[in-house]
Amino acid sequence: GEEVINTIIASAKDGDMTAAKALLDRLVPTRKSAPAPIALSPATSASDLEGALFEVFNKLADQSLTPEEAAQITGIIANHIRLHETLRLEDRLLELEEKIGNASTNTTHQSN
Repeated sequence: GEEVINTIIASAKDGDMTAAKALLDRLVPTRKSAPAPIALSPATSASDLEGALFEVFNKLADQSLTPEEAAQITGIIANHIRLHETLRLEDRLLELEEKIGNASTNTTHQSN
């Protein structure tokens, strides 16, 4: 363990570029993917997310994006759209539950 690391460090200090690269790869790992090749506007609503989908499609159409890049980006946007829809449905469900709860409370008080 530690002895191997010390040997690699010593080799790197002596000019062994393979050892130096091994150390650097461990200390500063290479990035597995690159940042998105397009800049999207910040989204604060579902319509912003829909607009972002059109932006991606247009970049694909003008060949600024590869199909793989467009698929990855639209997948992320679609997940955000689904999250937004789920949150809206949750809000609507809570409103309905409150209305039903209030209606049954009113009916109970009226029958007494």
